[in-house]
Amino acid sequence: LQYFPARFDLSCAEVSSETFDEVDSSSIVLDWSLESPDIPVKGIILQYSPPVGKPLSGTVLDPHTSSIVINDTLAATEYTLFITALLEDGSSHNISTKRLSSSPAPPAFESAETTSSEATISFFPPAHDSGDVSYAIEYHPLDKPEYANFVESRAPLFKIRGLDPLTAYRLKIHSVYRNTRSDEKIDVIFTTKGESGESITVRTLPPNFGLLLGQGSLAKPTDLPPIAAKETDVSPSAEILIRASTEQRLRSSEIPFRVVTTPAGEEEEAEEEVRTTTTVRTSRATFAISSLLDKAVTPHPASTQPPTTTERITVIERMIDRVEETTERQTTTTTKAAETTQVRKSVADPRGHLKLSSSPSATIDGFPEPAHLFLSKTEDKMLRLDWEVPEGAVCDSFLVNYTLLTLDDPQTLQARTNEQWVQMKMYNDHTIEMRVFCIVSGAASKLWWASRVADLSKPSTPSGLRLHSSYTDEFYVSSLTLSIDWPLLHDFSLYKLVVTYSAGKKPTDQNVLEVDKEGPIVLEKLEATKWYAISVKNVSIELGLESGTVSLKELTPPIISSQLYPGQISSTSINMNFDESDPEQGKFDSYELTFTGNAKNITKKLALTAARSFTFTKLIPGKTYNFELYTVFEGRRSRAVTSNVTTYPLKVNKLYPVVGRDYVTLFWDIENFADNDCRFRVAYDGTSNSGHKSSSTVVLKNKNTYKFDKLPGDTYYTFTCTVIMGMGAAEAESESEMVTISIGMPARSVPSVQRHGSRELVVQFDNDPSVFSEQNGEVDNFAVIVTEKRDLGGDDYDLQSWFEVKDEEVWSAYRASSSDFNPFRGNRKKSAAFTIGADDCVQRRLDEPYCNGMLRANTDYFVKVRAYTKEGVAMETEWVSVAGALGEEGEEEKEKERRLPCHMYLNGCPRKSASQNTSFFQPLLTLLGFFVPRRRVR
Repeated sequence: LQYFPARFDLSCAEVSSETFDEVDSSSIVLDWSLESPDIPVKGIILQYSPPVGKPLSGTVLDPHTSSIVINDTLAATEYTLFITALLEDGSSHNISTKRLSSSPAPPAFESAETTSSEATISFFPPAHDSGDVSYAIEYHPLDKPEYANFVESRAPLFKIRGLDPLTAYRLKIHSVYRNTRSDEKIDVIFTTKGESGESITVRTLPPNFGLLLGQGSLAKPTDLPPIAAKETDVSPSAEILIRASTEQRLRSSEIPFRVVTTPAGEEEEAEEEVRTTTTVRTSRATFAISSLLDKAVTPHPASTQPPTTTERITVIERMIDRVEETTERQTTTTTKAAETTQVRKSVADPRGHLKLSSSPSATIDGFPEPAHLFLSKTEDKMLRLDWEVPEGAVCDSFLVNYTLLTLDDPQTLQARTNEQWVQMKMYNDHTIEMRVFCIVSGAASKLWWASRVADLSKPSTPSGLRLHSSYTDEFYVSSLTLSIDWPLLHDFSLYKLVVTYSAGKKPTDQNVLEVDKEGPIVLEKLEATKWYAISVKNVSIELGLESGTVSLKELTPPIISSQLYPGQISSTSINMNFDESDPEQGKFDSYELTFTGNAKNITKKLALTAARSFTFTKLIPGKTYNFELYTVFEGRRSRAVTSNVTTYPLKVNKLYPVVGRDYVTLFWDIENFADNDCRFRVAYDGTSNSGHKSSSTVVLKNKNTYKFDKLPGDTYYTFTCTVIMGMGAAEAESESEMVTISIGMPARSVPSVQRHGSRELVVQFDNDPSVFSEQNGEVDNFAVIVTEKRDLGGDDYDLQSWFEVKDEEVWSAYRASSSDFNPFRGNRKKSAAFTIGADDCVQRRLDEPYCNGMLRANTDYFVKVRAYTKEGVAMETEWVSVAGALGEEGEEEKEKERRLPCHMYLNGCPRKSASQNTSFFQPLLTLLGFFVPRRRVR
């Protein structure tokens, strides 16, 4: 015997560290005793993937070991295990390779709620459960474990019925994954309530019981069409039903039974037969894990039950391909007192009715998707079933199965027909499952079949019917809009709402409206001031089944023909008036006038003969107020006649113009604060000395300044500003504020700026009449305005002070001169000079807001001069900059001489001879009365 080295590929065994967080109480039992080699070995090597468990993968075991338990594995995971023998000569031999599933994690118990005969158990599935974990459930009286009941389920919520009152029960629940139970389990004890005293009989179904061709008789697979032998239970595996009944005769075919298949992994144990005998104790026990328990059941009259039987059931299990059961009954007779049994018929959810009526049954293996079946009701109140066979499908006849699902014990009936329809009894208040098979040569064809589940009970009664709105238009035609609580799943192909309505307090069928879509229900073309009786019901389109009726009585609104209009309006009051509505055109009892505004609503009820003019005072200027007028009949209002009125806004107190070379900037204050929708219409009309006229208009919103530019000179301009508030028909305008100014000819001179030390500037300017025109009024004071950048702003009509800009990174415009600075007051001088930055400005003065504070060293500045007239008109020059800024390196390098800081010189920094000569003659010519234009410096 020759052995070869074993090779293993464990590349798939890499598991991230996060995987170890999933390790729960899980294990794998591994046994290779039947595969152990018959030669001496030095050891056994255990390897597995994924490599999570103890002992670790790669562990060398004792050579005599033939089984082991691997603990701390990943729960509910398929493992690949390799058992390798290490031989005496150092070679290895692969003994066994197995694929086994680890045990799942146990469920987590949540609650157990009990009554005198029932217990509702709830638990949480394991965290790793993805739908492939089932649960093995065992329960029995606490002191009688021999009466244990065993059930396997997939549902984490179930109900145990028919328990004894005042009895303690023990419940055990294991998780099951691929036939492997969890290591741990739920083990709880609960006690029922109430009084004891009942005995019943438990029965099971015989093997080979099929639901395809009916439950009314026991059929062998060879007696059924080919599909009957192959059909499996189409219900989910969690739908387990084991019922116990107290009927006199034992009919095994009346009880649903689930056939459980055995996984292929346990075929090695399938040949063994186990015979067990279970004695079922005499207690009423019904265990259900299924929605089938919520089906409606047919009421049975109260009766005295005859003596019942108690069975001894012997079960033979063959674990080969499926578990089969045979029964050997040994009966004993017991007696039971007469009792009254109340069977409660459950009312299904209307959404469930609709869903059942439109959904087909589950598919059958080997068959295509089922075709649809059509239902109708004949004149003799029979149920007609129609179907359509596609072209190419040849059928000798048709086999029809229909099962009454809502019986206590569902029954299946059969019918054969050669037509593509069949009639059957109308089983009112039942749900039936219908299947039609195509029979060819005595067998069912797999090319076509049809199926449907239909609910023949009455449709659900509409709920939540209420009035949504009512309206009577200007043509005196009324309408009512109704709302209803629609089910989540309402199939309009199967059901419709039928609305009947008529004038009067009793419903009749004068008007019928069929609703075929979800949404509000609108009743149109009604009479005004009329009571209407309305009824709504749910009707099956196919069968004409009707639900209960829900009724509603509603009054249509009255008419209104009045007009609501304002009278006199001011800034703080509004007068409102309205016309009389003609009582001959419609009935109404009174008027209602509502006023909305000032954060409150006022409603005034008025008699038909009352005054129809009202004045509202103490209002806010520029605010829009809403007025509504109604007629009222028996508490129901008509449509509203509305009018929105705005009080006149306050006008602008004054316009403040700033006049430049070819522009005018207007400033004003906003006086109205009623709302944010304050608009301004600003316009001008210009007339030049040559007779040329110009005009412009703009509308601004929530602004207090505007600049008109590119204005021609030698022209008089009249500017106006009007405040507008309110929107649309409620718009109101204030009075206009105006100002007239003059723009003269182009300036003949501009100011000049020179440095005076490192922190001072000297500006020289002339009293130029082309800039500071006397036609705009007498000049009151001059403002010297300084800024580092012209586009930073700050040069409004009201200027900032040095204190406000000194801490800014880049200085915006501010006024350096005092508020009363006027070098030309009281003398005939035509030029003046002003030193910027000459004051210390240690603290502010109460009598003077402006201060001539120091400038920043080695910084370029722009300067302009503005004159303010006594009439409030401002006129200003252009911006000019300093001439010969510090740091002109090209000039200094040429001079080749050492220069001191500017503040070291008595008259400031030394200048070139050309500049000095010019500045020498200029003051002399000025004193002699000559006008000397200055250089324009930018």
